Amino acid sequence: MIENGLSEEIGPCDNFFRHVCPMDDKPYLMKILADEHRSDLSKNYQKTFDPKYQTLVRDVIPYFLNKSSPNIIDNYTETILSNLNNACETNRTEFKGYLDKLEKFFGTPCTSFFCVSQISEFDNCDQALDFVKNSLIATYNVLGLPESINKKILKFMDAPSVLWSYEWFDQHRDLYRKFNETSKEIIEISSKLLADTPWVNRMNITNIFVPYFEQLHISNPDKFRDKIIEYFDDFIKKYNECMKESELPKLFSPLCYITVFSITQSPVTMWNAGFQAMNSHPGLFFSNIVVLLSQINLPSFYIGSVAKVIAHEIGHSLIISKNQDFIPYYSNETTKCVQNQFEKSCEYFQEGKCDTIYSRYDDNGADLFASFMISKLLNSHFGADKNNLVEGTTKNITNAQLAFMASATVFCEKVPSVTQDLEHHANVVRINSIMSQNADFKEAFNCPDNSKMMLAKNEQCHIIGKNAPISRF
Repeated sequence: MIENGLSEEIGPCDNFFRHVCPMDDKPYLMKILADEHRSDLSKNYQKTFDPKYQTLVRDVIPYFLNKSSPNIIDNYTETILSNLNNACETNRTEFKGYLDKLEKFFGTPCTSFFCVSQISEFDNCDQALDFVKNSLIATYNVLGLPESINKKILKFMDAPSVLWSYEWFDQHRDLYRKFNETSKEIIEISSKLLADTPWVNRMNITNIFVPYFEQLHISNPDKFRDKIIEYFDDFIKKYNECMKESELPKLFSPLCYITVFSITQSPVTMWNAGFQAMNSHPGLFFSNIVVLLSQINLPSFYIGSVAKVIAHEIGHSLIISKNQDFIPYYSNETTKCVQNQFEKSCEYFQEGKCDTIYSRYDDNGADLFASFMISKLLNSHFGADKNNLVEGTTKNITNAQLAFMASATVFCEKVPSVTQDLEHHANVVRINSIMSQNADFKEAFNCPDNSKMMLAKNEQCHIIGKNAPISRF
């Protein structure tokens, strides 16, 4: 699949990311895997979803599915106003009854002329509905910002597929054994390198740092499944209480949905069909798509894709980060080197917004650490055979080349690659930065010193090991 999607116009030494991920109409591996997995979950695992949760989701989703507005709260409001309009135009007695119920929902009994219940006397239904709309907006603002409620509703929509993903996980636990073996191997290599790192020795923290690092392990996501089940049970309970206390008819159920969304904590929904991974020291978590990659029976592909993702997450426990540092030691010299490399790659390969800020350092450093681990694993598993051709590929690709291609393919995108958040660089910069720094990449593709990928290299950065800085200052 990778070799069939390679660019024939852009060479690996010119722009490696776009060599592996050209902006054309060819399908790429991660999208194919994700689409197939979503289909598999829907066909084979949806049936395991508890009927009472199915009913809840079926009731909630129509209010914001395939609506005109991207704002989910607007779609709820549209539904409520539409139901009121029908009553206003056809049955004024029913209309007044609805308004009385809404008055109770909005709060204490109203005695002024501008009470919602009073607008049943308006001759113009449009004016009456505008009044109700303003009252609804005021209520939403009391409950919480519409943007935050929108996000909670989107997480709610994700939750069912996450539970299906857990069922998939139950039937594929054997694949996680391989993950555990790989993580232990990377941790063992890294622990030895840490013991040889000058600034670690100089600060006499080897006996603290190494045991802390060796706590890392692949976590079982079962507890997150239990949390989602608890979330659904709590949601149903609070919704039923709201409907009972407010005495709202079913057609105004969106109001109770919004109320419950505003007071409940969203579930963790990362283990769905997307490509996601997380370090929550000491636990490492990976979505099903990452696990699916391990089924591709090519050892060098596994090293470049799965092992690289595992190494990246492990790297977060080495790099100074925003909230996970129990031992916040790091080299300022290395920090500067890493950031300068990503800045230089921005200059050479940017496709849009591209800047190097300190909040991305944790991820930048983890990327370089993962690239370093690709080389370590290639050399330990293949030795000189890393330069042998991979059997079964349609083009002459070596094991080393396939490993580096696999590293890029998990980030493929067919649109201009730009920075999208405060933690991650543009994918084109992430991949080309770490390849420019990797001597094994240069050797694998025989990149000349004057090629764009090599010209984009800054000074060599050393995360850990004997060549790392002698001081963290």
